[in-house]
Amino acid sequence: MVDVSELSQRVLQLTLDDEPAQLRAALQDLEPEDERGFAATTDEGAYATHIAANFGRFHCLAELLDRGCPALRMPSGHTPLMVACQSGAVDCVAALVEFYPEDVRAFTGRGHTALMIAMEVLHGDEARAAT
Repeated sequence: MVDVSELSQRVLQLTLDDEPAQLRAALQDLEPEDERGFAATTDEGAYATHIAANFGRFHCLAELLDRGCPALRMPSGHTPLMVACQSGAVDCVAALVEFYPEDVRAFTGRGHTALMIAMEVLHGDEARAAT
Protein backbone atom coordinates (compact mmCIF):
# COMPACT_ATOMS: atom_id res chain seq x y z
CA MET A 1 0.00 0.00 0.00
CA VAL A 2 1.31 3.40 -1.01
CA ASP A 3 1.37 6.26 1.51
CA VAL A 4 -0.66 8.83 -0.44
CA SER A 5 0.64 11.77 1.58
CA GLU A 6 4.22 10.76 0.82
CA LEU A 7 3.35 10.20 -2.85
CA SER A 8 1.75 13.64 -3.02
CA GLN A 9 4.96 15.22 -1.73
CA ARG A 10 6.96 13.20 -4.26
CA VAL A 11 4.70 14.38 -7.11
CA LEU A 12 5.26 17.99 -6.05
CA GLN A 13 9.03 17.53 -5.76
CA LEU A 14 9.37 15.76 -9.11
CA THR A 15 7.45 18.60 -10.74
CA LEU A 16 9.72 21.16 -9.05
CA ASP A 17 12.74 19.18 -10.27
CA ASP A 18 11.33 18.90 -13.83
CA GLU A 19 11.47 15.10 -13.94
CA PRO A 20 8.55 14.04 -16.20
CA ALA A 21 9.66 10.40 -16.61
CA GLN A 22 10.03 9.90 -12.86
CA LEU A 23 6.77 11.76 -12.32
CA ARG A 24 4.99 9.37 -14.70
CA ALA A 25 6.38 6.41 -12.75
CA ALA A 26 5.32 7.89 -9.41
CA LEU A 27 1.82 8.60 -10.70
CA GLN A 28 1.44 4.92 -11.62
CA ASP A 29 1.32 4.20 -7.88
CA LEU A 30 -1.72 6.44 -7.50
CA GLU A 31 -5.11 4.78 -7.51
CA PRO A 32 -7.44 6.05 -10.27
CA GLU A 33 -9.72 8.83 -9.05
CA ASP A 34 -7.62 9.37 -5.90
CA GLU A 35 -7.14 13.13 -5.83
CA ARG A 36 -5.12 13.00 -2.60
CA GLY A 37 -2.01 12.26 -4.67
CA PHE A 38 -2.14 15.82 -5.93
CA ALA A 39 -2.80 17.50 -2.56
CA ALA A 40 0.72 18.62 -1.57
CA THR A 41 1.46 22.33 -1.87
CA THR A 42 4.37 24.71 -1.56
CA ASP A 43 4.41 27.19 1.32
CA GLU A 44 2.59 29.63 -0.98
CA GLY A 45 -0.19 27.13 -1.67
CA ALA A 46 0.88 26.13 -5.18
CA TYR A 47 0.06 22.61 -6.33
CA ALA A 48 2.11 20.57 -8.81
CA THR A 49 0.04 21.89 -11.74
CA HIS A 50 0.77 25.47 -10.67
CA ILE A 51 4.50 24.70 -10.45
CA ALA A 52 4.52 23.12 -13.92
CA ALA A 53 2.58 26.09 -15.33
CA ASN A 54 4.79 28.68 -13.63
CA PHE A 55 8.05 27.22 -14.89
CA GLY A 56 6.75 26.13 -18.30
CA ARG A 57 7.28 22.46 -17.53
CA PHE A 58 4.94 21.25 -20.22
CA HIS A 59 5.96 17.58 -20.04
CA CYS A 60 5.34 17.45 -16.28
CA LEU A 61 2.04 19.25 -16.75
CA ALA A 62 1.03 16.75 -19.44
CA GLU A 63 1.75 13.85 -17.08
CA LEU A 64 -0.37 15.44 -14.35
CA LEU A 65 -3.24 16.17 -16.72
CA ASP A 66 -3.07 12.70 -18.29
CA ARG A 67 -3.36 11.19 -14.83
CA GLY A 68 -6.48 13.23 -14.09
CA CYS A 69 -5.18 15.91 -11.77
CA PRO A 70 -8.20 17.94 -10.63
CA ALA A 71 -8.54 21.67 -11.20
CA LEU A 72 -7.06 22.93 -7.93
CA ARG A 73 -6.83 26.56 -6.84
CA MET A 74 -4.25 28.31 -4.75
CA PRO A 75 -5.50 30.20 -1.66
CA SER A 76 -5.32 33.39 -3.79
CA GLY A 77 -7.82 31.83 -6.20
CA HIS A 78 -5.24 31.38 -8.95
CA THR A 79 -5.80 28.43 -11.25
CA PRO A 80 -2.93 26.73 -13.11
CA LEU A 81 -4.17 28.55 -16.25
CA MET A 82 -3.76 31.93 -14.56
CA VAL A 83 -0.26 31.01 -13.44
CA ALA A 84 0.68 29.87 -16.97
CA CYS A 85 -0.65 33.17 -18.37
CA GLN A 86 1.36 35.12 -15.82
CA SER A 87 4.57 33.25 -16.63
CA GLY A 88 4.08 33.32 -20.40
CA ALA A 89 4.15 29.52 -20.76
CA VAL A 90 2.14 29.42 -24.00
CA ASP A 91 2.24 25.64 -24.49
CA CYS A 92 1.01 25.17 -20.92
CA VAL A 93 -1.76 27.74 -21.49
CA ALA A 94 -2.97 25.81 -24.53
CA ALA A 95 -3.01 22.48 -22.67
CA LEU A 96 -4.78 23.96 -19.65
CA VAL A 97 -7.47 25.67 -21.74
CA GLU A 98 -8.13 22.34 -23.43
CA PHE A 99 -8.16 20.35 -20.18
CA TYR A 100 -9.93 22.88 -17.90
CA PRO A 101 -12.04 25.07 -20.25
CA GLU A 102 -14.10 26.33 -17.31
CA ASP A 103 -11.01 28.07 -15.90
CA VAL A 104 -11.10 30.60 -18.74
CA ARG A 105 -13.99 32.27 -16.88
CA ALA A 106 -12.59 31.82 -13.36
CA PHE A 107 -11.65 34.79 -11.16
CA THR A 108 -8.84 35.23 -8.64
CA GLY A 109 -9.62 36.51 -5.16
CA ARG A 110 -9.01 40.01 -6.58
CA GLY A 111 -11.40 39.54 -9.50
CA HIS A 112 -8.88 38.91 -12.30
CA THR A 113 -9.33 36.35 -15.07
CA ALA A 114 -6.60 34.47 -16.93
CA LEU A 115 -7.07 36.78 -19.91
CA MET A 116 -6.70 39.87 -17.74
CA ILE A 117 -3.50 38.43 -16.29
CA ALA A 118 -2.17 37.65 -19.78
CA MET A 119 -2.98 41.17 -20.92
CA GLU A 120 -1.09 42.64 -17.97
CA VAL A 121 1.92 40.53 -18.91
CA LEU A 122 1.79 41.23 -22.64
CA HIS A 123 1.16 45.00 -22.38
CA GLY A 124 -0.10 47.41 -25.00
CA ASP A 125 -0.27 46.36 -28.66
CA GLU A 126 0.62 42.73 -27.97
CA ALA A 127 -2.33 42.45 -25.56
CA ARG A 128 -4.73 44.02 -28.07
CA ALA A 129 -3.52 41.65 -30.81
CA ALA A 130 -4.19 38.63 -28.53
CA THR A 131 -7.83 39.56 -27.94
